[in-house]
Amino acid sequence: MFDIDGIYSSQNGRIWAVNLLAADTNGGIRQKHHGPPSSPDLNPLDYCIWDKLAHQVNWDAVTSKTTLINEVKRAVRKVSLNVVFEICSSWTNRLYRLSQVKGSYLR
Repeated sequence: MFDIDGIYSSQNGRIWAVNLLAADTNGGIRQKHHGPPSSPDLNPLDYCIWDKLAHQVNWDAVTSKTTLINEVKRAVRKVSLNVVFEICSSWTNRLYRLSQVKGSYLR
């Protein structure tokens, strides 16, 4: 078993238990989902910005870590302010929806 911030997983990579007793009892498989504090549902980068950036990157120009960094920097400059404002304005609605599903994943 690996101990990572109080979360345990079995050796075969089958996912997560919330404590050592649950890991031992259930073979490392978490029985009830509790969204982590860093849930992608709470991260605007995961649900919107990365998609916009990925479409702006010239993937043919990426041949190394340095060129990837340069392309991502260029892509950030190309994302319009209107897109950023749209993302910010939808944030309150997204938080409200999360409160309605009691922190479960959004679909």
